[in-house]
Amino acid sequence: MIAPLLQGFLDEFERLEAAMPGYEQAWLRQLRRDRLDAFVTSGLPGRREEAWKYTPLKGLEQRAFALPRGSALPPPLPPPLDAVRHRLVFVDGRFAPESSRLPADAEIEFLPLSEVFRNHDAAARFRIARLMGSGEDALDHLNAALATDGLLLRVPAGRSVREPVHLVYLGSKQSSGRAWHLRGLIELEGGARLRIVEHFYDGGEEAELSSVINEIQLAADAELELVRFQDMGARSILLSRTRLQVEARGRLRITAIDRGGELVRSEWLTTLRGREAHGDIAGVARLRGRQHADQVVEVRHLERDTSAEVRFRGVAEDQSRAVFTGTLHVAPGASGAETRLSSRNLLLSPQAEVDTRPVLEIHHDEVVAAHGATVGQLDPEALFYLRSRGFSETMARAILIGAFLEEISIRLPEPRFAEWVSSRMGLDHPLPWGGEKT
Repeated sequence: MIAPLLQGFLDEFERLEAAMPGYEQAWLRQLRRDRLDAFVTSGLPGRREEAWKYTPLKGLEQRAFALPRGSALPPPLPPPLDAVRHRLVFVDGRFAPESSRLPADAEIEFLPLSEVFRNHDAAARFRIARLMGSGEDALDHLNAALATDGLLLRVPAGRSVREPVHLVYLGSKQSSGRAWHLRGLIELEGGARLRIVEHFYDGGEEAELSSVINEIQLAADAELELVRFQDMGARSILLSRTRLQVEARGRLRITAIDRGGELVRSEWLTTLRGREAHGDIAGVARLRGRQHADQVVEVRHLERDTSAEVRFRGVAEDQSRAVFTGTLHVAPGASGAETRLSSRNLLLSPQAEVDTRPVLEIHHDEVVAAHGATVGQLDPEALFYLRSRGFSETMARAILIGAFLEEISIRLPEPRFAEWVSSRMGLDHPLPWGGEKT
């Protein structure tokens, strides 16, 4: 008997297929059907699959979700996004031009994926097939079959985009039990520079399932800084995968913060393909209640003299669970590679759980590689010291947690955005001399 989740998506696909962009193109219809059939055949990954061992999807199979119908009314944007000049907004996985803003002087080439779907020329077909034509597992299959929009973004060679581009993914709150899927391709040509800030936001309490898969390619000497703040609703399930390829002397810097959601899995799969390519990846999970966040980072060194540093900080309280899997792979022939990983975590409740799994796969002798992982609690002496100086226990804990996360939080761009993120994470507090008194 087919699970309700799979049957629900099959039924939704049959009802809505004719309205999907690009339906009139037989090859695209077939591609979607092939990928949906592959998803139904494989089913959701289970605990027996090592890569998904710590992501509890079993209960998801018994739930059904509806795909978006028509254009949704965009909800209000989060406060720090009102004034930004460059923003691309997606509501329920569909591009919302009325909420987006990309001035001509941004020097960025952008197309919604839905527009490319409707294009009949050979170049469009090649780009779609390249982006969606193959898949690794059920997540890839599901997303490719049901994604009706996304983005193609390119920065031409030598261009340096001065202001960050904000990619905003919102839920419309129109109904409970909805699902949306989005796919994207971001390309930086030789010597290009770009900063991206991703926002996943849904302030509602409705159940939601979403999947986002992005391909990011950095040509030689390109530089990308990417910041993600995930702040989904209390009943939201988010499955995301970002594949990154970095060519010679390319530089990549990622800061990923998970704060919201009921069940969240974020994958960052990075391949350092060219000599002297560099990756700097930092992640935070700040969890409460029964939240579950699973961050997966993989860095593959394929060439000589590549370097990478991976850092994760987890804070879990109540009955929440944070999972971090970090894999550093050095291929044969990648001499001179330097790769490091650290995972430090705080448990703030006896019922909370943190699982940290550092993995080194070294296939060459002339490399520098290191990893470390710790799980602990707040220092009681430091907590007592702050309490003796007049801070309430709540404020004292917030100060210590903020200090623990400072190594990551200082990477956030723009003071207004950093302050908003800190506030959403419960870390905002006045300076010591303005502390909250008991």
